[in-house]
Amino acid sequence: METIYRRSRFLGGKRGRGPNGRALEDSWHCLVHLLRVPLSSETTGQHTRTTRRWHLVCRRPTWFAYADWSSRYPQSADDLASIVFGGEF
Repeated sequence: METIYRRSRFLGGKRGRGPNGRALEDSWHCLVHLLRVPLSSETTGQHTRTTRRWHLVCRRPTWFAYADWSSRYPQSADDLASIVFGGEF
């Protein structure tokens, strides 16, 4: 879980790019900024919720979805959001 927290912090300084300089969509570790997920009072601070292979990380005031996959499963950020939440973003 520490990896998830570290990966969530870099978005503030490197908009849309991972720590290695590649676009998030091209990274094996893809972090997606999702704006349409409602937050509840119990999601203050930094909490995680795990659904199978996807890790959702809460950083006020939005959610981030973090997928840890191997190079065998490259997917775009939009595809990831659709898979996690069952809709298009």
